[in-house]
Amino acid sequence: MAAANAALRGKKVVVMSADGVKTSNELEEELCQHILETIENFKEVIFTLNQPVTVTVKKRNDRFAKVPLIGDEKFRLTNAYVGKRDGVILVMKPLAGSDYRHMEMNTADAARYLDDYTAFETKVVLSYSKEAQADKEERIRQDAIDAASLEERQQAAYGENYGSW
Repeated sequence: MAAANAALRGKKVVVMSADGVKTSNELEEELCQHILETIENFKEVIFTLNQPVTVTVKKRNDRFAKVPLIGDEKFRLTNAYVGKRDGVILVMKPLAGSDYRHMEMNTADAARYLDDYTAFETKVVLSYSKEAQADKEERIRQDAIDAASLEERQQAAYGENYGSW
């Protein structure tokens, strides 16, 4: 997904799904919402920066800045949102003391610079697809119940003469 996210950065893509036609922005928003819902389940996951990189951080004075990090810093995921250009942005708090509140990184960079991020992303996407499949099965079951109920009401109201005009 991170490679696809990097390749499609800034481009709007239309995707056909069981739920209808969706744009890449809508899919990113759904994934972001799912990440936010499951952050509590993955609270113990710690990401380690695997190489030197310059990242965006929010300083203690609430200003954003680009800061070079050496590597081996540890972070915990605290939030996520859909950015204007780079898709889903992950907000991570440093575990060690630092002069900034949190670090922000898009999913493509997270896959490249954070150890264990790809495994984490796979778990989140799989849990999302399992929930989506369960929701779809529930909607199909509910539609069948509604159709049977409608047929019963029509039969009770009109008998065998329904639709015979």
